[in-house]
Amino acid sequence: MTDTQILIAVIIALVLLIAFLMVQNFSRQNPGVFLEFTINHIKIKGIITMIQLTSTQQVSGQLQPTNRLGAPAPVEAGSVIIQSGDSSILAVETDPDDETKFRFVAKKAGVVQVDFAADADIGEGVASITGFVGVEVVPAQAQGFGVSFGQPEEQ
Repeated sequence: MTDTQILIAVIIALVLLIAFLMVQNFSRQNPGVFLEFTINHIKIKGIITMIQLTSTQQVSGQLQPTNRLGAPAPVEAGSVIIQSGDSSILAVETDPDDETKFRFVAKKAGVVQVDFAADADIGEGVASITGFVGVEVVPAQAQGFGVSFGQPEEQ
């Protein structure tokens, strides 16, 4: 091998090593928000960043705060906030008995960001954690016809 070929091989090896380390670090930080949704009695769990609803649908969900390794972690009671960026597109209803449970109710077509926040510091002090999910509301598909008539008139 020539010196140039050795140099290229070393550079490629370093790039691959850096990419590997970045992927390992990224997966440990768990940058998404762990959510659980139920649509038509089907549970969807995981790190969700975007969902789509029609303007006649609603979906229930639950936040699961996690630590840096992705394991469930507690948050300060009463600190969870779930807020729609535009309530004319998507309304957010929270469960009065469990602040991590919610329902998204589609109102009209559009795209909206729903923000989540909570205090991860149990007790005195505040350590805010935040997350978000995008929601696209699309118009409901036509299912039939409505018919209207004018006043009858002579021919």
